[in-house]
Amino acid sequence: MALYHSSHNNVLSDALSETSLSQARLKLKKQTRPGANKPLGLRARYLVVPSDLESTAYGLITASYGQYNETPSFLQSQGIRVITVDYWTDANDWVLVADKRDIVGLEIGFLDGKEEPELLVQDVNAGDWFNKDALTYKVRFVFGGAIIDYRAYVGAIVV
Repeated sequence: MALYHSSHNNVLSDALSETSLSQARLKLKKQTRPGANKPLGLRARYLVVPSDLESTAYGLITASYGQYNETPSFLQSQGIRVITVDYWTDANDWVLVADKRDIVGLEIGFLDGKEEPELLVQDVNAGDWFNKDALTYKVRFVFGGAIIDYRAYVGAIVV
């Protein structure tokens, strides 16, 4: 099933603006548990954008940006942080992510619980390895991830 879908109530089609960011924030707050009507009240924490929207994103969430009175707007007082993804190719799409203290939307698992890469050195000091003054290294880092709750995300898929 798609991460962003109208049946999940977590998709927009509007370009990034103060109005659309407010709508996305409201969609997060109004997400409910399955089979319940009580809103979870999820707080927006990260605004994920491509490089093309970085300036717009910072302008929307940085206090006193373009203002002379240094009084933050409502959105600027929410503590949202911008994350820029340089390899996103669609210059208009953006995502609002809930605070991980409110809901866990992504889970990462590590093989055998090893959260750091393993550096292995071949320690045979005979034959070619000795004659060539060569060391052979191998790095092992095995992990995987999955989206476990769509309610932690609101995506704007701008056409």
